[in-house]
Amino acid sequence: MAESVLQSKRSLVALAMGLALLVSVGAAWLLIQGPRRRVAAAKDFLAELRTDGLAKHWPERVRTQWWLRYDADNKPLGWQVDVRGRGDDGGYLATNLMITGGRYQWVEWSLNANATAGVYEARSRMLNQRPGAPDTLISLREGVVKVHPSGPPIRHLAESAAPANYLPEGLWGLAVRHVARLGGVAQFEAVFDDSPNYKDGGPVEFVATRLESLGEGQASDGSSIRRVQLSATIRLVLAGQIVTRPVSWEYRVATSGEIVEIVYADGKRMIRTSEAEVEASDAHSARELVEGFLPPKLRELWDAEGGGDSGKGAEDAGDGDDVDKVRVRLGTIRGVPLT
Repeated sequence: MAESVLQSKRSLVALAMGLALLVSVGAAWLLIQGPRRRVAAAKDFLAELRTDGLAKHWPERVRTQWWLRYDADNKPLGWQVDVRGRGDDGGYLATNLMITGGRYQWVEWSLNANATAGVYEARSRMLNQRPGAPDTLISLREGVVKVHPSGPPIRHLAESAAPANYLPEGLWGLAVRHVARLGGVAQFEAVFDDSPNYKDGGPVEFVATRLESLGEGQASDGSSIRRVQLSATIRLVLAGQIVTRPVSWEYRVATSGEIVEIVYADGKRMIRTSEAEVEASDAHSARELVEGFLPPKLRELWDAEGGGDSGKGAEDAGDGDDVDKVRVRLGTIRGVPLT
């Protein structure tokens, strides 16, 4: 009897050990397969996008989207406008302008027809400053990503082959809409403006960035939306020091597929609105500010589609040889001399 009991105990121990091993192997498999599935979802999206071409998703010749920005207490912070147009070669170019108090953040990007090549430039300045050289310049050509950042500790070039799930700037909206529609999670590699890409000739610091469907919900106005969360852990250069921080925010996508609201972790929000609402929120002409930042080709599209006053567009846009001349009105509108 004792021997039988002992044998039973040994069998139970062996069974328990076997189950523990199975669970640990299964957990390890899930840890490996989870990221693989997320990356595979991102690759599938990019492959489909490049097969279809951007024109299937962006049929408009020119598209303008206006936003108002609020803090966690619902106090106005500023506004943003996104202007995107299709070039004669089938590619796309865009200008994103954000005004907050006495500062502006100005982004320009361009992509070819199937998003296999593009350029991104970003600047942040006081309203009385000339734009000058970009703070960050990211290019994608022939499968290679190059980053030219400026700031501490020194200005250098980083260069790497583009990962198969690398998402060029300009495509985030399409990726969000894709995840909102299909659900699930997609994991992309991205380059953040403030990442420390400073090692001369060194690799680009790509950041694994997840887009995850959070299901259905309600926007601030009570309308039905689908929620998609962006999350990543990034390294930033602050005051000459490299720090690591998690970042996340939530996109709210209408049933039409349009992003109508963005909610940040600190409670700040961006809400889609109209040009009239933006004009009413600012003491100065938002339209004139926007026109001052559009590059010649995009300004031409803007005017042709009724986005701007074509009667004065030719004089203001110039021939593109001296872009700073186009932006001079930025300072004169505010009544502050440009430095």
